[in-house]
Amino acid sequence: MKCSPEEEAFVREIHAAKRLSNEALVAEVDEGLAIKEWLQCELKDDVMMDGLSFTLYKENKSKSLFVRVHNGFDGTSKLYGPFNK
Repeated sequence: MKCSPEEEAFVREIHAAKRLSNEALVAEVDEGLAIKEWLQCELKDDVMMDGLSFTLYKENKSKSLFVRVHNGFDGTSKLYGPFNK
């Protein structure tokens, strides 16, 4: 599912602030993010992200946000969060 304009703006903002490269924000919880307690959307923009794509996860109960950064060049990914809007 494609991110809404508001979700896209949130991801762009934290990406620009270099919060998605801060190792202190690498999340411990990594399993179960695709289950029904989570909403997710994807953001891909080849111009802005240089081979990166992002998946935004939002927990339905707590509204905690996590962002997975996928590196299209080397195939790695990291999960960052939780973030609050």
